[in-house]
Amino acid sequence: MKKKNNSSNGLFVQRMFAFVFDVVIVSFVVSFICMPFIDYESINNLSESAGQIMVDYSQGNIDTNAYISSACSIFYRLAKKQGFISLVTIFFNILYFVVYQFYKDGRTLGKKLFGIKIVSNDSSKLTMNNYIYRAFVINSLLIDMIIFAFVVFASQKVWFAGALGFGVLNYIILFICFLMIVFSKDGRGLHDLLGNTKVIQCRK
Repeated sequence: MKKKNNSSNGLFVQRMFAFVFDVVIVSFVVSFICMPFIDYESINNLSESAGQIMVDYSQGNIDTNAYISSACSIFYRLAKKQGFISLVTIFFNILYFVVYQFYKDGRTLGKKLFGIKIVSNDSSKLTMNNYIYRAFVINSLLIDMIIFAFVVFASQKVWFAGALGFGVLNYIILFICFLMIVFSKDGRGLHDLLGNTKVIQCRK
């Protein structure tokens, strides 16, 4: 396997830092918006209960079945309490990574800061759909929607199985994207293939 040249390596670093920067921005804005509407006391109590269950299990005070049942119940209630945060996160991801990026010619604040942008892989004009396909994968938008649907409509057992399965699937997909960007000849990840896009260096 041939090593990438310095330009490709530099582009990967730019993409990585731009991605982290954008995720931090989204997390900060979502936290700011949700702050007045979240029952932090209940969330903290549930988090403490989850920690106590883990301690009880590690000390042998409860068996595995009791631990799984109690933990599942606590995390289910915690997911319900954080449902509004999940909804706002999905909405803002669409607004930022799809709408904003479309109207800003393929650049988020992170991409602009680190001198990169999204363009079409075949020189055609990018549409909103191209950005949606990308966001479904690289920003976990589709899986976040599915897990949110499980929280709202599914029973506790179904939610637990769905959230666990799709959560693992999400990490696998992101890891595949990472490997493709690093090792593929054109530096395109799975999200680039689905969106018919590529990322290039440009002036800030």
